[in-house]
This record gives sequence, C-alpha cells and structure tokens, in this order.
Amino acid sequence: MKKNINILNKNSNTTIFFKANHIKKYISNFTKTDKKIYCIIDKKINKIIRINSKNKNLHIIEIDSGEKIKSFNFYSVLSEKLLSLSIDRNSILIAIGGGTLGDVCGFVASTLLRGVDFILIPTTLLSQVDSSIGGKNGINSKLGKNLIGTFYQPKEILIDINLLKYLPEREIKSGYAEIIKHALINDFSFFIWLDKNYKKIFSLHRKTLEKTILKSIMIKLKYVKIDQKEKLTNSNSRAMLNFGHTFGH
Repeated sequence: MKKNINILNKNSNTTIFFKANHIKKYISNFTKTDKKIYCIIDKKINKIIRINSKNKNLHIIEIDSGEKIKSFNFYSVLSEKLLSLSIDRNSILIAIGGGTLGDVCGFVASTLLRGVDFILIPTTLLSQVDSSIGGKNGINSKLGKNLIGTFYQPKEILIDINLLKYLPEREIKSGYAEIIKHALINDFSFFIWLDKNYKKIFSLHRKTLEKTILKSIMIKLKYVKIDQKEKLTNSNSRAMLNFGHTFGH
C-alpha cells in the first residue's frame, strides 16, 4: 500500500503516514530537535505504548478521554496547562487518541498562541478513516455538538493499524459503519467489496484492513480537497460526508 499521502491545500500541507508499531520512534525523532514537544495522550493508550518523558523537551499529558472533554471547561484546563509548561509558537502538539481527543487538541492547537504545529495519531478505526482527516476541530455547546471550532489542518497524521488490535469489537464495527457510509456516498463497488470482506476486516487481517482504511481516506479526501470549509451546496459539497450522522449520533 502507499506509505504516505501528501495533501496540498491553499494554506497548508499535510502528510499522512502509514506505519505499524512506529509511534515511539516517531515521537523520539522529534525530540532530537530543539523544539518543545507536547504529547496529549489518552491514558488507556499510554498503558499500551508507554511513552515517558525522559527528554527535557518532551512533555506528556495523560487524559481520560471521551465526549465529556469536548467542552469549554476542558479546553480551558488544557490550554492553561500547556501555557504553564511554557509552550511557544515553535512547539509541536501531538494528539494520540480517538476522535474526541483529536477534535479538542486540534481546536487548542489552532487557537493557542494563534496557532502551533499540530500532529495527529488516531488510535481508533473511526478516527483513522474519518475525524483525523480534513482539519475539522472543535467542542460542543449546550445547544449542540461541534458548534464551536475551527478548520485547522495537522502537519502530519500517523496511521498505525497495530493499535486497532486493542479495541473492543464494538469500536471496530463503529469504524466499519463509517467506512460503509463513505462507500455508499461515492463508490458502490467498494461497498460490494466491503460486504464480501467484512469478516477479514473484523478479524483485523492486515492487508485487507490497510486497503480498507486507505480507500476510505481517499474518498473523504476527494470532498475535503474540493470543499475544505464546507461552503459548496452541490454534489461536491463536503456536507455529503454528513450522510448518516444524525442517525449515527
């Protein structure tokens, strides 16, 4: 499969890397520079990969993830924590976790110091094929989901399918549902292929899973590239990707 995908937008450049068992080495490479690295990681994930902060430029912040963190309160707490650790405009913020963690960290990265470099390492199937792609970030309001946020593209996205083996089956099926949605929107032959290969996907068969994730990402990118900020009202609109969201939520 492709080892990386480069996404060029008007004001940003994002690279998506596909590499298994690579997170520790990936973060270690950043610590060899003079930049300060702030790694926001889901506690459950860190119990698995065990990243520690032996390097003085690497700061690890563990959080209990979940929908509750998509709030003004958590946004404020995390922002103040980063500022207290002397984050600056040359720093890099790395988010390791599912979609909710990525949404909040992207919002923090886009607003703190008017924007710091942001890297995403999505750890669920759903976040790997959907929320990590496209630069939508934000938090919830009392009046609804995702009503407060920004469009802010990460510099890099690392897809590590090895992390998926730690997910419960329900989470794999949740991601699979999003993949089916992408197929129904744009590629019926892919939908047929998914129907034939779902057992391999659920059992995390490596080559099948890699093909599935890549194909789903490419479908989402088709709409994101044309309509990054969801302003079109025709069949090329990014809003096409919202198909099924009301029912899903």
